[in-house]
Amino acid sequence: MKKNLLFILAVLLIGGMMLAGCGKKDEVAKTTDENQGGQNEENEKEKVEINVWYTANESDPNDRDHAWMSENIELFQKENENITIKTTIIGGAGGADYRTKLSAEIAANNAPDVFMTWGWGRMAPFAEAGKLYDLTDFIQNDPEISKVINEDNLGGVTFDGKYYGIPDAVDLHGLFYNKQLFEENNLELPTSVDELIELCDIFSQKGITPISFGNSVTWAVAIPYSTLLADITDEGFSDELWSGNPPSFTERPYIESMEALNRLVEANVFTENFNGIEVAESVAAFKEGKAAMLLQGTWQCSGLDAALGDNVGFFSFPSLSGNQVIQKAIPKAYAISAETEYPEESLAFLKFMFSPERQKAFSEKGAFVATKDVGIDADALSSVSKDIMDIMSLEGERYTYLFNVAFPDNLTTETQKVIQGCTMGADIEESFEKLQTFKEQSN
Repeated sequence: MKKNLLFILAVLLIGGMMLAGCGKKDEVAKTTDENQGGQNEENEKEKVEINVWYTANESDPNDRDHAWMSENIELFQKENENITIKTTIIGGAGGADYRTKLSAEIAANNAPDVFMTWGWGRMAPFAEAGKLYDLTDFIQNDPEISKVINEDNLGGVTFDGKYYGIPDAVDLHGLFYNKQLFEENNLELPTSVDELIELCDIFSQKGITPISFGNSVTWAVAIPYSTLLADITDEGFSDELWSGNPPSFTERPYIESMEALNRLVEANVFTENFNGIEVAESVAAFKEGKAAMLLQGTWQCSGLDAALGDNVGFFSFPSLSGNQVIQKAIPKAYAISAETEYPEESLAFLKFMFSPERQKAFSEKGAFVATKDVGIDADALSSVSKDIMDIMSLEGERYTYLFNVAFPDNLTTETQKVIQGCTMGADIEESFEKLQTFKEQSN
C-alpha cells in the first residue's frame, strides 16, 4: 500500500514537471514569435519611391553638384532600404531647360518630391501659389538641422516669414585670373574700371585675350552690370531691386551703369563676339592659357583648380569708384513639394543632405557651403578656394546680387536681353524706356 502511494506521488510529480516544462516552452515559443513578428514588421516597412530633380552636367567629372548628389542618393538608399530615389537630372547652360521643365511640372501639380530650385524671384511664384512645403518648423526645431543652418543665407528662400528651401552653397561672381600671366608681366589686380582697361590693353598688345567671357546664355552680362550699378547706388536702391518691384528703368543709375559697361566693351576687354560664345567655350579658353582672366562664378572653382592648380586666383569685378563690391550669385536651394505623398521620407533625405558629414563632403568637392559648423578644414582648401573664402569673410564691404535676382522670370529674361542688346549697339536710353514699358504691361 505504501509502495503504491509513493508510486502515485512520483507519477504526479513527474507529470507536473512535464507540464511546467511544456508551459515554459510555450512561453519561449510565444516570445520568439513576437520577436520575429516585430522584425518582420521592421523588414516589411512600407517601400516608397521619392522623385528627386536637380540640374547638373553629368558628363563633367568636375561637376560638384552631380558628384555630391550622386553620393548622397547612393548612401541614403543604403541607410534607408525601404526608400528608393528616382532621379531626374537636366543639364543645359544656366539651368534654363531645367527651370522650364520644372515650372511646367509644378504648374501641372506633378512636382517632384524633392527638387533643386533658385531663391528670390524664381522661387517666389511657387511659394505664393502654395506649391512648396513649409520648412520653417523643420529648420527651426529639428535639433540636428537647426545647428547647421546659417540664417544669414536664408533671405532668398524666405517669404512671408516662412522658409521654403535650404540653400546648399554660397557662390560669388567675379574674375578668375592666371597668376603666371600676371607675374610674368608684373601686373597687380585692378580695383577700378580704369585700371582694368589699362591692364587689359597690356594683355591685348601681347596677343592674349584679356577676359574670356561667354554670354550666349544672356544672364552672364548681368555680372559686370550689377557690380557697376551697385557701386553708384545706395543700399536703399538695392533694397527696392530685391523687393521685386524695382525703381523705374528710366532712372539714371541704370543708364550710367550701361554706359560704363559699354566702355569696357569698346575697350575690347572681353572675348571677341562674346555674345555668341558658350560658357563652356569661355572656360576652356581660360584653362588652356588663351586668356588672362575668366568672368564667371565660383561654381567653376573645382574644374579650374583641377586644370590649373595653384596657378589660378580670384578677385571681385572692379567697380567705377575702386571700392570693392562683392557680388553673390543667386542662391540655389532644395525644396519639397507641398503635394508630396511622402513628406517624412523627403524631410529625411534633406536632413541627410545637410548633415555635417555630407556638407563637409560637398565642400571637399569645391562647394562653398551655405551651412555652418560642419567641420570644414580651412587648411585643406585649394589656393583659389582660399582666395574666395578670404573675400567672403570680409566685413564692411558692399555686398550685392545680380540686380535682377528678385524679378519675376519674364522680367529677368527681358532685362538680360536689353543689356545684351545695348552691348551690341542698341540705343541705351530707348532700350531702357522699352524695358520700363514691358514691366508696366506685365504687372
